[in-house]
Amino acid sequence: MAHRKRRNSQCRGVTLFEVGAVGSIVAVGVAAAALWLGPHAHAEQTDEAVRNAMAIRHALQTWQEDNGQACPSVSQLVYERYLSPTANVEDPWGNRFRILCEDVSEVVSPGVDGEPGTSDDVVLRVED
Repeated sequence: MAHRKRRNSQCRGVTLFEVGAVGSIVAVGVAAAALWLGPHAHAEQTDEAVRNAMAIRHALQTWQEDNGQACPSVSQLVYERYLSPTANVEDPWGNRFRILCEDVSEVVSPGVDGEPGTSDDVVLRVED
């Protein structure tokens, strides 16, 4: 029994300081990973959005050559087979691309924030 008692007296619990220190180290590691991986992931998603928008822009240009300068929807381009039914008509953030035709025709994604008209939008203009 004495041996057992000595063994228990040598065991100690984890202090609150040690828990806090380990938690801080983990938090710093997660933050560093987010800072390092975040811009790379965002850049890859933006590149994907540009590639998808380029396919839609090409379909839009062809449609306008055949139909004048009217403004079709993305769904219309798919329906009329100017754009493949398997084409990705959503950006990497789950927003559907839109076609805007005012002074110039554009294929637009609202970008990461999902809000149109902000600085992170992906906009491809149709050149004449």
